[in-house]
Amino acid sequence: MIEQQSIKDFLDSLASDSPTPGGGTAAALSAAMSCSLMAMALRVSQKKVQDPTMQEAAAKLDQIRSELLDLADKDAEAFEAYMSARRLPKDTESQQQERKQAMTKALIQATQVPLNTMQAIEQAVKAVAGKTAENVLPSVASDLYSGIKLAQAAMQCAFANVKINSTKEETQPLYEEAVDLLNNFEEVVTELEQTAKSLLRI
Repeated sequence: MIEQQSIKDFLDSLASDSPTPGGGTAAALSAAMSCSLMAMALRVSQKKVQDPTMQEAAAKLDQIRSELLDLADKDAEAFEAYMSARRLPKDTESQQQERKQAMTKALIQATQVPLNTMQAIEQAVKAVAGKTAENVLPSVASDLYSGIKLAQAAMQCAFANVKINSTKEETQPLYEEAVDLLNNFEEVVTELEQTAKSLLRI
């Protein structure tokens, strides 16, 4: 499991010539860091502001972070399953059919996982948006802002992984869902980013 690796070991594996872990895993881990930063900003602020919604939002972010760590592993597993399907024998017509079915199934999963990552990121941003973010202390506004920007980057990376895997008719609905999700996310995160900028006075 990726969460049991040291940071150095993970970065070394990410930089290796192996196709996994790749961008989908990096997106999920970046989003997990985003959750941690935003949760920290809320918990520090809550001590002074005494806003119970901050504690609730921080707990929600902890839950989403755990889900994202799981998705980081699942992303690598999904791609490895697809590569394994591609290596299946194709000497006979029966084998070709079995190989095709296995590849399609694996490709759908390899598309679904980054879409799930996108959904988790959207939930994280929504947990912080509105009055919750507005009550963050200026002293941790940079942490909130950093978390937001990491979430934006992670969302774009996850979307790219959905797009590159959307090569079959069976995966097209997942891609269309991802496009809608990305558009909705941009509306929410733009407002949240403006809130953080106001706190930072930038």
